[in-house]
Amino acid sequence: MKRLSKILILTLVVGMLLTGCGSSKETETPGDTSQVIATVNGEEIHEQTYNDWFMRTMALSMGLDLSKELDASTQSMVDSYRLGYLTSYTGQRILIQEAKDLGVTVSETDVEAYVKDLQTSYNVDDAGFVEVLKTLGFTPETIRDYIREQMMIQGLYTKKTEGITQGDLTAEEYYAQNPSEFETKEQRTVRHILVETEEEAKGIIQSLEGGADFAALVKEKSKDAGSVESGGVIGPFDTDGNFVQEFIDGTFALETVGEYTKVPVKTAYGYHIIVLDEVIPASTKTLEEVKSTIEDEILWDTRDAAFEAHYNELVESADIKYTDGFDPYAMTEADTQPEDGTDESGTGTPSSN
Repeated sequence: MKRLSKILILTLVVGMLLTGCGSSKETETPGDTSQVIATVNGEEIHEQTYNDWFMRTMALSMGLDLSKELDASTQSMVDSYRLGYLTSYTGQRILIQEAKDLGVTVSETDVEAYVKDLQTSYNVDDAGFVEVLKTLGFTPETIRDYIREQMMIQGLYTKKTEGITQGDLTAEEYYAQNPSEFETKEQRTVRHILVETEEEAKGIIQSLEGGADFAALVKEKSKDAGSVESGGVIGPFDTDGNFVQEFIDGTFALETVGEYTKVPVKTAYGYHIIVLDEVIPASTKTLEEVKSTIEDEILWDTRDAAFEAHYNELVESADIKYTDGFDPYAMTEADTQPEDGTDESGTGTPSSN
């Protein structure tokens, strides 16, 4: 499946399955006779259908297991998001409505292929896949509904943006404006030995000066379980690497391959002896190397921006009505008002809302 546009990801799909399986439904939850909590261009949104969508979205985005009862703390946190997410759901309904109006269709062959890819990604058989889906609040039928409708939205995106064949910038302009994006800093690979005391570290340095084998000392002395099996290897990494600053400073103070720290490097983990194994020089990718990638990204960004603008226009012109007690905008306004009824300036002037 093609890359899913940013607007679809950000606005429509909080939790993702693979690269674009979203969280919307083509039909109401079967037998849903719960109250209507909103209407979108005349389409009724029932509370149970929305709650089913919402909990699946939470499961996908937060890693919840819906096959088990949530603990009180998690349930309270989830409930705090419930009303606010209704705006995302109504936004999805608007796009689905337009997709249907414009005749967007989805091949069942494509749906089945997507389901199969999804199952493969979990590396489970049919029975195992049913269990995986259960943790996310899905059944084999509802996951197909979700995928089918997300593909409809993707089809709408394609229909609305296929006429855009060129980005807002040229690759040359983007390359010139974002030089750091194509630069790679110098990287280094090291081996290290970690011990608990400075005295022990100094003893290891003396052994190295006497010709001891570094690899043998790693196996014998190092307390870093994560690197012992590899001979103490760390890297490659640059000065922005995800390591404590003292370790980075000690590494980049070494000047030649084979050189090791003559003074133990102290960090919160203990004392390190570091030997420099490899230096990968800084480099800059040429425009020719990245031009095609830049052009693709610019084109996608331009299409995304156009579709986002179209989406915003649809929402702005849509007839959306919320049932009393379910208006997320009313909730937001209430949350911004002080409990004593004064305005935010603290002057005591009653709010006009």
